[in-house]
Amino acid sequence: MILYLGGAYQGKSRTAALAHHLTSRDFYRCRREEQPFVPAQRCICGLHLWALGAAERKEDFVELLSPLLPELRDKILLCDDITGGIVPVDPVERRWREELGKALQRLATESDEVWQVFAGLPMKLK
Repeated sequence: MILYLGGAYQGKSRTAALAHHLTSRDFYRCRREEQPFVPAQRCICGLHLWALGAAERKEDFVELLSPLLPELRDKILLCDDITGGIVPVDPVERRWREELGKALQRLATESDEVWQVFAGLPMKLK
């Protein structure tokens, strides 16, 4: 598993595409209305949207992802990092931030590589 983190529109998709020779068909884009699952595509984009949906439904995002970890081993995961900055006042947004932070810790532990992308510049964290 390879995990790419960074702010919105910082170049995660482009960086992953270049590094792993991905085409548009290799990307699956998550939607918050759906439960997490393992799609056929090599690259799963927008894990933060699955986390938002889980927060809105008051579900534990780590519990939702944990059984999928074996199937995610050969995937490239892209996630917007929404865990920094001012803590949201809204309870759902705060839960979203907390649940995603916990999930990213778990995914980073399980990943073979972890990259942070800022302004299109990748930095290897693991």
